Amino acid sequence: MKSQVVLVVALSFIAGAYASFLSDWTSFYTIFGVGFGLSLLVPTIWRLGPKRWVYLVAIAIAMFACFYIKFRTPQPQPDDISKYAPLSDVIVRGQVIEAPSLTRSDRAKFLLEVREVNPSGKLNIKDIKPNPNLANPNSANTVENNAVADALPKFVAASGKLYVTVPLIEVTGLRSGQSIELSGRLYLPSRADNFGAFDFKSYLARQGVFAGISGRSLITQGESPSFGEWWFVSRIVRAHVMGAGVPEGSLLSSLVLGSRAVDLPSDLKDDFIQAGLAAVLAASGFQVTLVLGAAIALTRSGSLKQQFIVGSICLGGYLFLTGGSPSILRAVVMGMGSLIGLVVQRRSRPVIGLMVTAVLLLLYQPLWVWDLGFQFSFLATFGLITTSSAISQRLEWLPPTIADLISIPIAAYIWTLPLQLLVFGKIAPYSLFANVFTTPLVAISTYGGILSGLLGLIFVPIGAAIAWLLYPLLHWTIDIAKWMNTLPSANTSAGAIAIWQMLIAYALFIAIWLIDWFKKMQRWLIAFVLACVVLFVPNAIAQTNIFEVTLPSFNDVP
Repeated sequence: MKSQVVLVVALSFIAGAYASFLSDWTSFYTIFGVGFGLSLLVPTIWRLGPKRWVYLVAIAIAMFACFYIKFRTPQPQPDDISKYAPLSDVIVRGQVIEAPSLTRSDRAKFLLEVREVNPSGKLNIKDIKPNPNLANPNSANTVENNAVADALPKFVAASGKLYVTVPLIEVTGLRSGQSIELSGRLYLPSRADNFGAFDFKSYLARQGVFAGISGRSLITQGESPSFGEWWFVSRIVRAHVMGAGVPEGSLLSSLVLGSRAVDLPSDLKDDFIQAGLAAVLAASGFQVTLVLGAAIALTRSGSLKQQFIVGSICLGGYLFLTGGSPSILRAVVMGMGSLIGLVVQRRSRPVIGLMVTAVLLLLYQPLWVWDLGFQFSFLATFGLITTSSAISQRLEWLPPTIADLISIPIAAYIWTLPLQLLVFGKIAPYSLFANVFTTPLVAISTYGGILSGLLGLIFVPIGAAIAWLLYPLLHWTIDIAKWMNTLPSANTSAGAIAIWQMLIAYALFIAIWLIDWFKKMQRWLIAFVLACVVLFVPNAIAQTNIFEVTLPSFNDVP
């Protein structure tokens, strides 16, 4: 009963978080009405479930979650740097928040914590030759002195974050935490002009960024940090690239550390995304499982306390290297839960653990509720927990290893498909085959990449030797992704579905998982086919009966 109460409370918090997109009173009435209705209906159907008072408490928790998200949504402060935008020439001073990475236009990008701004964009003080008479008020060169003084930058205090892009050569040796002075053009991010286009403004706003700067020149101030996570990452990447070359070595680093820590070529990223292999490039639960499994295997002969300590150190170290992305944090928190269950000798409940993890992460960073990485990570994990074993049982005519190899990508694909259709309106029909073919290659390469990286921290050439042995596996993985994209209809546009279609599909998937009547083979198949009908048939009918013309927005250009 306690686990059921925890599940209801966690789900109510998550539901309340998603209701935050409504206006204040609309969200209040929606949560209260839906919650009160469920509190009357569910106990009559689920007689062994929680009592009615639990659902009434859940309504209050959902309301708290809704207004908590609204309260934590970033808003520009009175002295935010965005108040000065747009400006064609400005100078800002601040501290680098994250290490620079590469954009598709071959410029460097990073986030900057602003401290001061010079809205006039006058010459930098380093560009002005000092006049020895400037300090003498009685000098005959008073006019010249005043002119030089007026030319000096006049900085005022400012706050907020900036999305910075600069020429690649300007960020050589730039580290996270370093203070810089930057000149360039200050602008306000634009919203998506066309349907389905990337909403750059909303993307930055979720990170508390309300302005950007297209930098022209950058000057570092003070000494750069001599040590940090970048030191470990750089040595690991050097070992991989030295041994396997480019792009294979870069791919190996991405398998181990995630694409956020490594600059992969844009064309390679596109190949993997179009083939339905985007999850391969992102550090996620797969890598965390390998790290935790290796830690437990190495300490199997020790005590439970030793296994917990070593496992915790490995999880913390991996989180330190890869950064706090939602998928990594989700996997690390669940991994810590597994370690705690190992120590106290209690069997963990994966679904409960997943929901509690979602609540903890949303308390830490509530705006992740709209992050696609967060959503896809939890849906894929939920699919693995609830569906992969059922698929494996229906593949019992295959060897167990091969059955698991096939069931895992199928389960993840099924549970992420409705959201993928809602957001992108596209499907990669060969992604299941691509994942089945590449999973063993990726697993071996990831294990080898971790070993190569650890040895590279000690001596780079030793790590490079291990990476050299992995070159064929990495090359085959890239070739499979490219080959899949050459097949007919490799990336099919099915049309974006409506929210009601997605909700009905997920309701049917949950019914297959929970209700015994659906678990029988024929009824399970009927429910799944019905979900596919809901997802695809309405759009197919609309496309055959409606002539649709899309007029893209080109700003002022016709």
